[in-house]
Amino acid sequence: AMPKMIQDVLALRVGWNRATELCLTGRLIGPEEALATGLVDELAGPDETVARAVAWLERLIRLPRRPSAVTRGHARQAMIAAIEASFERDVEEFLESWNLPETRRAVEAMVVRLTGRR
Repeated sequence: AMPKMIQDVLALRVGWNRATELCLTGRLIGPEEALATGLVDELAGPDETVARAVAWLERLIRLPRRPSAVTRGHARQAMIAAIEASFERDVEEFLESWNLPETRRAVEAMVVRLTGRR
């Protein structure tokens, strides 16, 4: 079972329908779809990732510090609330589900599909 807090946080980013579909099916998505759904903000190759991240951070540090901190806090408030609201229950449900034989078989099948190894 996908922990509720993960589904809630994902839904805040990509919408409830897409989050439900991804969590329910466990379907992995590639970079282009991640960009199109809003899961990531931009794509960059390995040779440009660090430079682009540094440039983005340099733009951020030029902004007024206090207003930026308040805005970041507001932006994260729903995510933090989603995590705090169900954390304990999510951990218990996840561990219970993780140890079910059917879950272990499904995870093993996914590993084989992704790696080609048992």
